[in-house]
Amino acid sequence: MRIILLTLVLSTFASSAKAAWIYTTGKITSVQAYIKTDTVLVKLDVSGTPVPECSNTRTFAIDGDVVADRRKQMLSLLLAAKATEQSVSIAYNDSNGCVAWDSRQNVFRSITRVSH
Repeated sequence: MRIILLTLVLSTFASSAKAAWIYTTGKITSVQAYIKTDTVLVKLDVSGTPVPECSNTRTFAIDGDVVADRRKQMLSLLLAAKATEQSVSIAYNDSNGCVAWDSRQNVFRSITRVSH
């Protein structure tokens, strides 16, 4: 029984250790901020790589759970890129990186890094 439990625990850590960042670069077509959830949604002119757990393949999100100052920094970079029509590079996880929307748990790919 202990061996089975240990195997389950180790396989959980092993599967989450395989997560990697994916980068998508494109021009921003829209930025939407929602006061109810503190979530910021971003659409690029390219879809990027789908993440199997996330149901939406066109939109990226800055999660409302991100510390407010960090969320503002990312939003500032995104708005500057949109205003100057420059491309932006968005990083997100290839697994376990979805943002919930309403009652649905895994909807948008969660942005982990923004650069332009």
